[in-house]
Parts: sequence; structure tokens; C-alpha cells
Amino acid sequence: MTPARIFNAFRPVHEARAAAAWCLAACHAVALALLVGVDGRVCLAIAAGAAAMAFWRGAQARSLWRFKLGLAGSRVVRLPCDRFDRVRRSLDGRLWLGWGFRWQPEHTQLCHDLLKRSLHEVYPPRWVLRLHGRHDDPHEAKGLGWVQGLAPERDVVVPMAALEGHTAVLAVTGALKTVLARLLVYQLASRGDAVFVLDPKGDKGLEQVCRDVAARLGDPSRFARFHAAFPSRSFRFDALANWDRETQVASRIRLLMGGQPDDPFNAFVWATVTDVVRAMKRLGRRVTLQSLLDTVRSQDAAEALAEEVLQAWFGQADVAAAASPARRPPSARGGPFNNPRLVHWAHRFRTEVPPHERPPDITSLLAALEADRGWFAKMVVGLTPVLMRLTAGDLGPLLSPDHTDLADPRPVHTTRQLVEGRRVVYFGLDALSDTSVAEGLAALFLSDLAATAGDLYNHGPADGVAPRRVHVLCDEWGDLVCEPVVQLANKGRGAGIVLYLFGQTVSDLVVKLGDEARARRVLGNMNNVIVGATSDSDTLDFVTRKLGETVVRRVTVSQGAGQKTEDAGLEYAATRQASVTEQALALVPPQVLAGLPDLHYVAIVNRAQVFKGRIPVLDLAAPSPAP
Repeated sequence: MTPARIFNAFRPVHEARAAAAWCLAACHAVALALLVGVDGRVCLAIAAGAAAMAFWRGAQARSLWRFKLGLAGSRVVRLPCDRFDRVRRSLDGRLWLGWGFRWQPEHTQLCHDLLKRSLHEVYPPRWVLRLHGRHDDPHEAKGLGWVQGLAPERDVVVPMAALEGHTAVLAVTGALKTVLARLLVYQLASRGDAVFVLDPKGDKGLEQVCRDVAARLGDPSRFARFHAAFPSRSFRFDALANWDRETQVASRIRLLMGGQPDDPFNAFVWATVTDVVRAMKRLGRRVTLQSLLDTVRSQDAAEALAEEVLQAWFGQADVAAAASPARRPPSARGGPFNNPRLVHWAHRFRTEVPPHERPPDITSLLAALEADRGWFAKMVVGLTPVLMRLTAGDLGPLLSPDHTDLADPRPVHTTRQLVEGRRVVYFGLDALSDTSVAEGLAALFLSDLAATAGDLYNHGPADGVAPRRVHVLCDEWGDLVCEPVVQLANKGRGAGIVLYLFGQTVSDLVVKLGDEARARRVLGNMNNVIVGATSDSDTLDFVTRKLGETVVRRVTVSQGAGQKTEDAGLEYAATRQASVTEQALALVPPQVLAGLPDLHYVAIVNRAQVFKGRIPVLDLAAPSPAP
């Protein structure tokens, strides 16, 4: 068995003394040849050998000193976009995530060696730092600055194919997420892809990032803004424009209500909305949140819709007879319908049309309306408040736009238009002011995106439109994650939709989804995880389990001394023994994850590759226009 090799990186730099001694030996050999007259060839050989040894030992000393200086940490870097563009063009479609190194078991070993030492032993003396132009004190830095110095830095470049497996970003507030979003949005948009940023709290920094990216790429019109708190400066969003089957609208509305799909109330709402959408489609009306609310708000409105459907189906015949109470069929008087005209049309529908010729959608709508009025009101009681939240005040014309209103200058967009237009879209949900509305907006946007993803997956993009990836960045997953997110995580890859979920703790996700199993269902679809500084114990457990374990060598030193008196006199004995043992520990210690400095991260890419990196603050200042 090969003996374990023990490397102590925190000892004095003995190699520097050895290099100095070999330099003196080379000088001494030259002096002998010049001053004493010793054979020059012999002295030259000695001097050459000594110089080679001095160079070798000097390189060892330089490497160790560089390692010690690297432990002092690194300062935050502001990267001009002009400089980054020169590098980005050579990435060949890959994504740049700053500077760092591939984490290996030897870095775990160094971490444990460092964690058991005082910072005074780890960081170089202050005079050495000043000699190298460092005037900051690493002892007062935020986090464990020595983590990035465990290995030489290089560019961290990730293939786009790896990110198609979706990415989770975990970090405490102010540690990483906004700056990383800036770096991601710029690179993704510059590829010609559509980028959606969903921000529940209305972070002005994220909105400015999207605006600056579009301006930087030379097309400010690519930026689109939706903000619930500023409707006059938002585009109008046709939330129910993308669907192929009526059941898709009903499923989307059911998602807004939450709860389980097999709940009787949800099942009835799903069926009712399906019937209403079928009726509107038959009449050629646009389905919007406002039109749905107007129809299901009362049974009288639903009966008026059914009357129009029957009248249109019969071809506008006998309208006057339907309006006359005297013409009401005796069997229908006192029946479930309050509308006398609907009674007439329903009677004709059932008496004049053979059962096999009756359209199923009209039959289903009439069956739902024939229920007891009080029962109907109780069953849809959960739907009305949901629709009211999304149609109240300024949100009504914002989410249910009137395409014929030429007086409204705000543009109307659908998700498909935004995707095919390669837009950089910012959605501000204003969760701080109205949490319930923000949750409804998030579910609405994401469910519409899921429907668009399904349409792109089934039919592909429109003619003449090149297929593009769609990147969705969701900030604060504790406010945004819902069933549409799970659908996108499971099935969005085939449609080119890539998710980036930003959060602070795993616990936020568990609370949002209601149980740990559903939270793990979302996390299980995240093939990539980027972790900044975090102190939550559950989050640390999740990350360390995902990172796995490695073997760490521990050195145990034992020593003893004793004395005894024999006939020969006083005897003294001393022993010293060192043993090496191996122990399986986390690949990245939890203390390191909790102590990462700002803008530093540990990333798991493609389920197996682990990187330690840091990112710069990308300066997106747009170039000056040409004169």
C-alpha cells in the first residue's frame, strides 16, 4: 500500500532559505574560479548545478508564497462590458460564470486543515500584503476569504446544454443573486434568446438590469415591462390568449385557485369554466379574465350566455316566441331557469333535436345551469374572488385588454409574441403591497408560459421564426413557485424553456408548496445548483447531501516521556508517534458554505461537476452613440 503523503501548506517557507543558500554556493564557485584560480570548468559545473537548484527551490518558494497570498482573499471586481464582450465572443455558445477552479478532494483536505487554525496562521503578515499592493485587512473581511485561494483561478465556463437541466440559486439577501442575474441576463439575451425575469418584490435593480441589457445590445425595444404597481407604464398582457383546447383555460384557472385537482369544488369550477369557454368560442367572443368573471358572477349571466348560444345554434329563429311567457312549455314552468327565453330554447333543444345530434358542449352547459341556484352559487364561490383579484381596478384592462381600444397607447402582448420577439421582459408583481394578487399574477404568467411551451413542443415555432430558448429567472421562489413551475421543470426542456429559480432557503420552498415531498419534487428537477453564502441548516443539509462526500486524512500525533532508576543509573525514555487515518466527510464543509464572501459561490453543474468561483459586477453602461 502506498503511504499517505502529508502536505503542510502553513509551515514557514523553508524553500526560500534553501534557494538563498544555493545562490550563495553558485556565487562562491564563481569567486573561486576568478580569485583563487581553481579550475574554471569545475567551478562552472558547480555554479551551474547550484544555480539550477536555486531556481528549483525558488520556484517552490514562489508557489508556496503565491498560495499564502491567495488565502488573503480577493476584492470585488467591476468588469467593463466592453472588455467582457471581447471574451464573450470566443465562448462559442457557452456561459461564463466568473473565475474559479474545479473542486477536488485535495481542496476538502486543505479546508479542514485551515478550519482548525487561527486566522493569524492563515493570512500573510500585513507588511507582506502591503508589499504586494494590498492595503485591506483580510481579518476584517466579510466571510472566509481564503476559500478562493485554495487553487489557481481560471475562467469557469459552462456548456449551455448543461443549463438546460434547470438551475437553482441559493443565497442570503445581498450575497449573490442580483449580480448573478445581471451576468446571466446579459449573456442569455446576447445569444438571441428570450429572457423573462419574474420579480415579486419589485427590485429596481433587476428592472434596470433588463433595461440596460436591451440598451447594451443596441435594441432598447427588446425590453418590455409589466409592473402591477405602475399600470400606466406597463404593457397590457393578454393572459388567456394562448390555448388550443377549452380545457386548457379551465386548468389554468384552477391553478389560480390552488388546492388539489380532485377536490369537488375545484372539479366543478373546472367543468363550469370549460363550458363557459366553449360557449364563448361558439359565439366568436374573446375569452378574458373579465369576460369569465362577468359570466360566472351570477347564474343569471350564465343563463344569458346559454340563451345566446342556443339562439345562435338554431339560427336566430322564433326569437319573439321565445320572449313570450305564454309560449313557455308547461313542463318548464317553475323549472330551474329564471330566463323565460332560455326555457323556450332549452325546450326546443330537447324536443326537436335527437340526442345523438345535440352538441356535447351545449348539453353540458345546460346541465350545469339546471342545478339548484343556491348550490351553483356555493360551488363557484371560490372562483369569483380569484377572478376579482385579477380584474379589480387597473388590473382589469391590464390583464383583460380590449384590442379595439385605440385610445389606449399601451401595447398588447401575449407570451408567444414575447417569446418569438426574443424580448427581455421584466415582470414586477408588487408582492410587498398585495401578496394575494402577486401570487395570482405569478401563477397566471407561469401557467400561460407552460401552455406556450406545450404549444411550441407540439407544433414548433411559427413559420419563418427560428427556434429559440426561453430563459425564465424567478426571484424569491418562496413567492413564485407553484404548479406551473413544476410543469415547466418537468416538461419545459423539450420546448426550449430553461428555469433559473432564485431563493434564500429550502424552507421557503417547503412552506410555499405545503409539504417537503412537493418541494423535493421541484429540487429534484434542478440539475444545477449555485450556492452563495447561506446559514439555514436545512439548506446546508440539502446542499451538502447533493455535493456528496470524500475521504479526508487526519494526522494523529502522540508522544510520551518517562524515567526510571536502574543499577546502571538514571535512564530517560521519550516516544513520539504520528498516524494517519481516513474519514468520509462532506466534499465542501458546511462551515465553508456558510462563510462564503459576497459574490462567491459553490456550483454543482451537470449533477457531478463542482466548481468554486466568484463573479464580477458587470458594468452594463451602454456605449456612447456614434457621432
